[in-house]
Formats: sequence, C-alpha cells, structure tokens
Amino acid sequence: MIESYLNNKIPKEFISLEDLLTSEIFGFIQFLPNEILIKILEKSENIFNKFAIGTIPEPKIKSINYNFWPRYKNYGEPDLLLKLDNFYLIIEIKYNSKPGQYQLENYYKLLKDEYNMENPLIILLSPMHHYHSILNTCSEEIQKTIFSLTWKQLKEILDFTAFEEPYNSMAKKCVELLNFHNFKNFDGFNKSINVSMKSSFYKTAADIDRLFETNHVVKKMESYYER
Repeated sequence: MIESYLNNKIPKEFISLEDLLTSEIFGFIQFLPNEILIKILEKSENIFNKFAIGTIPEPKIKSINYNFWPRYKNYGEPDLLLKLDNFYLIIEIKYNSKPGQYQLENYYKLLKDEYNMENPLIILLSPMHHYHSILNTCSEEIQKTIFSLTWKQLKEILDFTAFEEPYNSMAKKCVELLNFHNFKNFDGFNKSINVSMKSSFYKTAADIDRLFETNHVVKKMESYYER
C-alpha cells in the first residue's frame, strides 16, 4: 500500500484519509522493537509539562498488542488501542480534523470503565498541537490524561530509526510517506502560551477559544497548516 501512495496510485479523494495513514504508519511501527513506542511516549507531552512515559507503571515493556479501530457501542471507535503488558492506552490520529467535542472524553471513560485504568492515557497525534482545543473541550481531570504528539515529532523518531539495521529500509519508506504528505515544520502554538493565558488574563478555556477564533493571523496559520 505504501508504494501506491508514493507512486500516485491512490485516488486524490482518498489520499488524506486518516485511516489509510494510520494503517501505513502504525502497521509498520508494530513490527519495530518496543523501544520505538517508548520514544513516542517520551515525546508525547500534555499541557501540564508531563510526558506520557511517566504514566506507564513499568516502562520496560515486554509485549505490545496493536488493536486497530476497535468498536465500542457507548464510546465510539478509537483509531488504535494499545496493550502494553497489562496497561492500555489509546492513540487518536488526526490529519485534516480536530477531535470531536466528546471524543476524547469518551475514550477517557472507555479506558476507565472497560479496562480499569486508574490513570488513562490518550495520545493525540496530529499535524499540530491542539492544546487550546483540549482546554476548551475537556475537564482538567481529563486534560491531564491527554498527551500531544505531532507528525513532525513522529517523523523525527522514524528518521533516527532509518539509520538502524535491520529496520532502516522500512523506516525510510515511512519517512518518505510522511514527506509525501508534506507535514510542515509548524507544530502549532506553544502550550505555555495557552496555559499562561488561561491562568492570567484569559480565565477560562472559552476565553482562549474566542481568542483563537477572533485572531485572524492565528486562524489563518492554523487552518493552513491543518490542510
């Protein structure tokens, strides 16, 4: 499938579908050493300056199970459910969209209700950080469980892997695919700006959201880099 991307064999109307990108990139990552996922957890950060790796009770993972698009009647369909030994986490993948209003909250409930995770872990992978969206749509309790990772950061991890045998050829193909999708260097506006705004002049997440909606420069830059 990855060759069909790189050789322009995928119809344009399908080329940006998140499911295809999920399948290609994480379909590959699941065959890499566990250390690659550890690097992803080390890069994923929440708005409170905590890293996802700190949520894992035992970071020396022995086994990982990848479950793509599991369906739950009451919680929706996360893109990827990972089982790290006895620890479950969700990776939600975005390309041209932001999380739905209750999407991350539902996944938080899913991990708590179905898998008894006292400290749920959700990684939001997207072209840019969506810290202001997280502030606006989730309670503080849930905000602490959502960790942001950009495609650029993921590409950096795979760039490093591309120099390591015996996985270098596969990693290079994935890097080519990410380059093909033209992920920009812009990661989104810094979370420290959003948090400081919330804690000082902008008292609520709704205030922050209004700021982004009314600031035309911010709005144009974010809409451009989300294409």
